[in-house]
Amino acid sequence: MKHLFLFTFISILALSPKAFSEGPQADTFKLGAVVGNVGLSDDTPNTSKNAIGVGGVFGYSIEDELSFELMYMQSSHDDLDHSDFNLGVQYYVNSYEPFYYGITGGVAFVTNEVGSVDDTAFGLFIGAGADVFTKRSLIIGLQARYYSMFGSDIDIGGTKYTLVDDYYTVLARILFQF
Repeated sequence: MKHLFLFTFISILALSPKAFSEGPQADTFKLGAVVGNVGLSDDTPNTSKNAIGVGGVFGYSIEDELSFELMYMQSSHDDLDHSDFNLGVQYYVNSYEPFYYGITGGVAFVTNEVGSVDDTAFGLFIGAGADVFTKRSLIIGLQARYYSMFGSDIDIGGTKYTLVDDYYTVLARILFQF
């Protein structure tokens, strides 16, 4: 139900006649949602490596090619609950209107929880993707990221595991620029 509400809200905003976009613009805000694959690289018991992640994005463009983005995402891998809060920089390196190709990088704070055991770690991410800027300020894109985490070992049932380890995401993005 939350996903349907979010999709409807973004669709209504996108259909408003207020702003027409010719691509990335300086001094604008971005608000939207992400959905896609979250692939874990660790071997935590009773977890699947791949799961669907959903989340939200808020950003601010300081120049036409450069913006800051805050993103929150969560996914559930059987017994493991994964949540990710990150701050990144997106830089568009090339364009073939309406396609804009960019690179992204930043810092991430990730919490993984298995039953009553949880761990939070800091990490860095790098990624690349492409966004399409429509005429009604709607941004639709695809982005892949690799996260390198600085996790620690946790003892679960006498065996040591790294609860927060490196992972990757491949996400579809839908954003509204205003």
